[in-house]
Amino acid sequence: MPDAAPAAVPQTSDVAPRPTSGAPFPNATMPTRESRAKLLWVRLATVLALLAGAVHLGWRVLETVNLSVWWLAVPLLLLEAHALLGLLLHVAVCGTCTR
Repeated sequence: MPDAAPAAVPQTSDVAPRPTSGAPFPNATMPTRESRAKLLWVRLATVLALLAGAVHLGWRVLETVNLSVWWLAVPLLLLEAHALLGLLLHVAVCGTCTR
């Protein structure tokens, strides 16, 4: 069995120079801030989505859950509650990103 050829070792001239300033992207700038109007619309939409989700979940509990097939109704209700909780947590975490 022939010996495998050794892997090529990069020479110092083949390696890209590192930035001396210590920053990974020295010429990068921060993105511009969102306008107050856009931020207001986004917050209004999130509050409406949370409110609609809560109303929907209440309607599901009070009007549409069929306990004669509890083995199907209860897991589906728990899945919808989990989705609403996920939306709430997403809004809570992402709401702090704009400050």
